[in-house]
Amino acid sequence: MKTYECFDGAISFESPVDLVNGSLFRQVPDTQELYLERNGEGSVIVEVLELVHEAKTLEEAGEYHFKSLAHDNETEEYEIQNITVISDSSCVVKGLQTIEKAGVIENIPINLNVLRIAGKYDLVTQFNKLAHTPIHVNDYSLFYLLECTTGRLEDILLDSSLLKQAGSSGSGADTVAGSEPATAPPAAPHTPPPAIADFTTLLNTHLSPFTVLSAEIGGEIHSQSQDLESLLQKTLSIVLTPASRSKPPTNLSTFQNSLSPIITHVNKIVQLSDSAPKALQLPLKAVAEGVPAFGWFTIAPKPAPYIQDFKDAAQFYANRVIKEFKGGDERMVRWVKLFMVLLEELRVYVHKHHTTGLSWNEKDGVAYEEYVSGEGGDKSSDATPTNNSTPPPAPAPPAPAPPAPPAPTSTSTHPQSPQQGPEAVFAQLNKGSDITKGLRKVDTEQMTHKNPSLRDAGSTESTPKKQQPPIAAKPKSLTRTTSSHPPKTQLDGQKWFIENHTNTPHILIDDTKLSHTVNIFNCKNTVVEVKGKVNALNMVGCHRTSVLLDNLVSSLSITTSPNFTVQILGVAPTVTVDATDVGQIYLSKGCIEADTEIITAKTSSVNVSLPDNQEDGEFVEKPIPEQLKTVVRDGRLVSSVVEHSG
Repeated sequence: MKTYECFDGAISFESPVDLVNGSLFRQVPDTQELYLERNGEGSVIVEVLELVHEAKTLEEAGEYHFKSLAHDNETEEYEIQNITVISDSSCVVKGLQTIEKAGVIENIPINLNVLRIAGKYDLVTQFNKLAHTPIHVNDYSLFYLLECTTGRLEDILLDSSLLKQAGSSGSGADTVAGSEPATAPPAAPHTPPPAIADFTTLLNTHLSPFTVLSAEIGGEIHSQSQDLESLLQKTLSIVLTPASRSKPPTNLSTFQNSLSPIITHVNKIVQLSDSAPKALQLPLKAVAEGVPAFGWFTIAPKPAPYIQDFKDAAQFYANRVIKEFKGGDERMVRWVKLFMVLLEELRVYVHKHHTTGLSWNEKDGVAYEEYVSGEGGDKSSDATPTNNSTPPPAPAPPAPAPPAPPAPTSTSTHPQSPQQGPEAVFAQLNKGSDITKGLRKVDTEQMTHKNPSLRDAGSTESTPKKQQPPIAAKPKSLTRTTSSHPPKTQLDGQKWFIENHTNTPHILIDDTKLSHTVNIFNCKNTVVEVKGKVNALNMVGCHRTSVLLDNLVSSLSITTSPNFTVQILGVAPTVTVDATDVGQIYLSKGCIEADTEIITAKTSSVNVSLPDNQEDGEFVEKPIPEQLKTVVRDGRLVSSVVEHSG
């Protein structure tokens, strides 16, 4: 099976028969690719056409292009055998067309694929006399390359001959032979930005295996993966691609409205997990818990930790899937592991390209509203072209900027000073006695303390309220700012100090002694490994920090450090956790034999994982009790853990 590329590799198809590039024998328009069977009459034609707006559904679009192809082949005898929708933007039409050549009438099997792109173009692929040839679109690179291709096509379509061709709905191999040669000069190839290229690589490398295995498993698993695949396709087409070409939107509601298709897929994924059969609830729940991470582009300034939060939530169910299906359907184990890898690779990608939020093209991009309006089908350039050979008129110049908004009016009778801050206060004080000249004289009838009727009726009901001036923002000089301290890892006497590390994947402390104490302060998303045996280890004010240690003489103390993870490979006599929510403690067999004590106070969602006696490397998770019952007995308070049964 040989692979053939079209449009510089944006699209590829596999054929069991030997094909040759048709452009070697005849002139082929730039909007079309042609391959001919070397030792037969089959052909493959890939053509980019303008969107058929009359076709509202994929089935209607497939039927339209199939009938239009029959019209171009000058036949009224055709049969559409079936139309299969393979995604929310693509369908395949299978049928026959009766064509007369050299006095011979022949029924030609045709497979026609229609892919709708960006609401602006139809990519139509014809397999003539190659009914069993599968088409494989290069997954997600297509969506960006076709976006780039549209820019090239818009330049090409300005030529009248190509405009006429693009206006037609399709053409067979015979039509290509009679087409006019293209006169537009070839455009330089478009290179996707690194953020786009890496995202397509991420999806091709990590999403494709997940969707392939999902299709193999089938059922609700396949349905959920299709929604996830569509969600990521739309992330590329309506979020990342516009962001790479435009500036941030001035009106966030415009951007938020464009996200409705993504939100729809997220809701479908979650709803499917709620209504799934009991046997599939765990794997579907793992995806449902992690899918909000794919909305990272709405988060600022730290979208990568946001992804990590939902990855951790999904990991809980993923571990249960691995445990339940181990020794059974191993496909489910591989499936959930592929999903967790996808989440982790997404986090790495976002941390690299969108560290503080979705990156926009601040320097060279157009206005977001202008870019979005250019993608719609309302412009004259998007209308279906006619067969007139006259070139279309040049696009109209951009509309002039709207006039400046009128100055805001205020119901207050006091003129507002242009000065703000402390300077404005001193300017008012320097007026001296002149400061009272701006006051309005109040008549006796308007004085409440001299007019009892006003007190009885209430002046607030008869006198309209005046608009209050807006409260000025606090000057930056008076705003408290938190200073960021540089990270530090050093030994001071008998104490190790590990401070202010953020997103540090590995800190190794191996030069240790029995008298050393390790102190970890104010670290975020950091992993610390302590080799050897030390006296004690203290972790204070950290977030999402993990510690791997060998042995302790006295105790391990964790204070105000949410989302922590600690693993003890050797022995630690005591572990104390104070004022901390969410944590995981992994104990070794040595800790169990040494009767390690765990003391908690003001904590929640802290779990202890114990080594499984039956399987090496496996752990059994036990939650630390959070609810206590206290009763008075013989004048004393007696507390016990509340146990729920049933």
